Amino acid sequence: MKKAIGYISYTHGLDGKIKIVPAVSREEFEKHISNDEIMLNGTIVDEDGVNRLLQMSIFAFNGKSFICRVKGVNDIQNATKLTKHEIFVNVSTDDDYIDPEFLLNFDVFITTKKGKYGKIVDFGNYGSGNLIKVRTIEGRHEFYFCSKKSIVCIDEQEKSVIIKTF
Repeated sequence: MKKAIGYISYTHGLDGKIKIVPAVSREEFEKHISNDEIMLNGTIVDEDGVNRLLQMSIFAFNGKSFICRVKGVNDIQNATKLTKHEIFVNVSTDDDYIDPEFLLNFDVFITTKKGKYGKIVDFGNYGSGNLIKVRTIEGRHEFYFCSKKSIVCIDEQEKSVIIKTF
């Protein structure tokens, strides 16, 4: 199973470093970067036409994004080819994963409110992990993490979820 761990946003400097916005916690990101081969979701392939596997090391962390070195990338031209791509690792299981696409059009209930709160209308990964977009009964749009920490109950028959707010 592939798991998104970040998004390569920009290059950093002239010597091939890149900025990555993590989609997982800092600790999890550091673990994956130091132990795993990284895959791109885009169309970048090596000379043999095979999807490229990257080996990275962390150069710096600025509180929001990581600056990383990619093995074999030593200039800004090659680093630019890597930008605007999500990066993934292979994991055997992800205990916190909930498929956000499956939840589209589910009714939403909030643990601290009475009655139906809204409906799930979209989803995406906006740098902080998978989020679901909820259109409230009043017509506002709100975002919630799509994880087992936030979504405490999924009722497939009733097509509804209960979200715990923090």
